Amino acid sequence: MPMHDDEDDRPASSRGSHEDNENENDFREPGLPRSLLGIVSCALAVLAVLTSAFARWSELVAALVVLGAGVLCLTGAALAIAALLLRGHNKLLAVVGLCLNTLLLCCGLGLIIGPLLTG
Repeated sequence: MPMHDDEDDRPASSRGSHEDNENENDFREPGLPRSLLGIVSCALAVLAVLTSAFARWSELVAALVVLGAGVLCLTGAALAIAALLLRGHNKLLAVVGLCLNTLLLCCGLGLIIGPLLTG
């Protein structure tokens, strides 16, 4: 005869539930407030992409815009790390902001270092 949940002699804390396992690695953490630092981090990543898209005038302006986008990405990554260290806040946007800012930094470094290496 199969054992049902109400026939289980183990305490409820040791049985576990499907919901506990489902939310174990979930960054959304429903019920927690969104982290303002995570929101700002994502916004800085988007702003860095937008500013880089408009760098079409001259080489000097393009270099300054890429440098400014790099500073925005560094700031966004630092804010995302700070948001991940906060307790009691939703970490989804902090993770997204950290990933975007790190990706943009790597792409920007590739654009700068690539031509230097190829001569």
